[in-house]
Amino acid sequence: YRGGRAGKVNDVFMELGVVRRTAAIERRYETFQTLLRFSKFYDQLQAGRDVEALMVARECNVLPDSESSLDRMVQYYQTLDELIKRNFAEFFVSCVQLLVRLLSSKAYAEEDERYFQEMLRCMLEFRSRSGMRLSADMLSQIMRTYSIIA
Repeated sequence: YRGGRAGKVNDVFMELGVVRRTAAIERRYETFQTLLRFSKFYDQLQAGRDVEALMVARECNVLPDSESSLDRMVQYYQTLDELIKRNFAEFFVSCVQLLVRLLSSKAYAEEDERYFQEMLRCMLEFRSRSGMRLSADMLSQIMRTYSIIA
């Protein structure tokens, strides 16, 4: 039995260990959930359900959709798990292409079109601010895609 101060110190260290393990488990769970949403996003894209794919992309909570969320998402990107970052560039390019496709279709209300344009603008700003690395091929895909609506 450890009584007194030594016991209290030991209890604190034990509690800190539990807290750290719990935080690590929570982080792995969040990473798993995000990667699962990425997969669901691609499933919706392949099925040709663009609006549903956009909704799933928004559920991932890793991309800005407005000016007010831009700084927060840039900071959040810096803290993402490496597993997410490894898959992020492809997800990002797919989202840009999806938004351009939605904008090009002209099948949506004016307010939706403004939202798509704002989200696309914020995503492109996000890419430059976050320091996200894209391959030359991905960058050229974005530029070609964006030039369609510019």
